[in-house]
Amino acid sequence: MLTPSQELQSAKSYKPLRREDPSRGSLLAEWALKPSIWTAADVVSAGLVNGKSPEADDAAAYLNSRLAEVQEGTRQIVRAYCEDASARPSIAAVLTPKDVKRRQIKEIKQEIALYPRNPVLYVELARAYVSLGQSGKARGAFEVALALAPNNRYVLRSAVRFFIFEGEGDRAWSAIKQAPRDDLWLLASRVAVADLLGMPLEGGRRLRSIIDDAEPSQVSELAAAVATVELGHGGNRLAKSLFKKGSKAPTDNTVAQIRWAHETSGIPFDKNLLRNDLTFEARTGQDVEERNWSSAVHNASIWLGDEPFSGRAAGTGAFIAAEMLQDYPLTEHLCSSGLVVNPNDPVLLNNRAFARACQGNILGAIQDLESAKLRHLEMSDRICLEATAGCIEYRRGNIASGAYKYAKAITDALSEGGKVFAQRAYIHWLHEEARAGYRVAKEEADRVKAYFERDGKIDPETREIYRVYAQEFVGGGESIVPGAAIEGALSLLPT
Repeated sequence: MLTPSQELQSAKSYKPLRREDPSRGSLLAEWALKPSIWTAADVVSAGLVNGKSPEADDAAAYLNSRLAEVQEGTRQIVRAYCEDASARPSIAAVLTPKDVKRRQIKEIKQEIALYPRNPVLYVELARAYVSLGQSGKARGAFEVALALAPNNRYVLRSAVRFFIFEGEGDRAWSAIKQAPRDDLWLLASRVAVADLLGMPLEGGRRLRSIIDDAEPSQVSELAAAVATVELGHGGNRLAKSLFKKGSKAPTDNTVAQIRWAHETSGIPFDKNLLRNDLTFEARTGQDVEERNWSSAVHNASIWLGDEPFSGRAAGTGAFIAAEMLQDYPLTEHLCSSGLVVNPNDPVLLNNRAFARACQGNILGAIQDLESAKLRHLEMSDRICLEATAGCIEYRRGNIASGAYKYAKAITDALSEGGKVFAQRAYIHWLHEEARAGYRVAKEEADRVKAYFERDGKIDPETREIYRVYAQEFVGGGESIVPGAAIEGALSLLPT
């Protein structure tokens, strides 16, 4: 998992790390007298939390020359210290199998046994646990890291993100509220957490003065955090100005926030910001806007690997893989990766059920569907589950039952104002009919084409889904089996 290097620098009050055994003397003395992988790792860790130094530079170079001999936790620390932007992650690198993640946990634990007062290792251990969905163990590791380094930027921000994800806003606030006010990165986290908890913005004028006076690289996230608060209160002009300041030397989080503000409120977005490192979330959004579907899935996959707790990353990647690429094995893989951390997410369960049905795994699809039905469901969830149930019935050979479920999904969606979901269910219904050997008559096919290609009537993603599937069901042919209603079902949809 990836973190901007500047975030790994510590608050000023954090003291250098030392070996637990005082008889060994200072860490730097030990490194000078007896260089080794282990002493080098400690020196580089100290450099991350206290700032770079000649000794830490030497230790990082030492470890870089021996990367094949060190554990993954140490590699993470070295890459962060060296700000290795060339080490671009791949899908294979970030969506790793569970057995590999478990081995990484074992390796990090071995390093902790040697260096039990290294808070960075505890954070890496916690994040590894998060990637396996083991939130209890992750919480314990974060608490140890906070006890060792309560004012450390990297430790605090990582822990706060975890507590927010777990719905523990009070714990997140208790961790961040005592943080040093002179650390602008921690101040940004404080503003963001307070906003999430519905607290008023403290010292808005003072914050804006700090943003105006400080180096852009140090206030990027603070500017974005304050801008987000202002946007929520209708201060679009001020938010626009603050986002502009945040974009001068942005982190990936800042770029993602600006991209979000662009989508939701029309805040200007410079695509050149996507050249910044780690901006996978923002790149995904831009790819979707520009219909670069393969690239969107690639970036969403890396975004998910970097933030395994992100249901949006998994959901976005899986939706595009299924609908735009019709890559059902990849869809299932993305859903399964997202469900490790979000096991009750009905969207991911539904998408995996659909992907499994399309691959012939009917039992697995039914299990996912039934599991999803037990969750708290929004209107859109219920409609999508009904449509997926229709797909499963078709794949089982139960055409009449499948047609009934698709028709029900459409009528239910329309009765609850879900026009888009009704249109997409209809497209998939036509697709399943075509797979079963039935096609609507030419006149009906022409009406379908006119409906979905009419400018201004269909949202861009739905039109794209139609184009992906259209060639499979247009053209003359028999109507479907008696009792089902696909012939003429277009009349169900609003004009």
